[in-house]
Amino acid sequence: MSCAGPCSARSWSLNRSKGDRDVAEWLPPINSCRYVKEWVAVKIRWGLTADNSEVGALQSVASGCTDSSITVTVVS
Repeated sequence: MSCAGPCSARSWSLNRSKGDRDVAEWLPPINSCRYVKEWVAVKIRWGLTADNSEVGALQSVASGCTDSSITVTVVS
């Protein structure tokens, strides 16, 4: 199985705990920097918006990450 995008193995319980919440409401207990980078890449790739609370949460996590650069191919 291969993945050309933001894929990561998650347990069923972790996935259930996330539900449909965004980053302002839920972050994984580990690898938050990776999760935020992937979240931002998806938003940029597909031209999705983020509300103020989501942007604040993204900025808060990203400020503590050592490598916050991402490369994104935008879908047109």
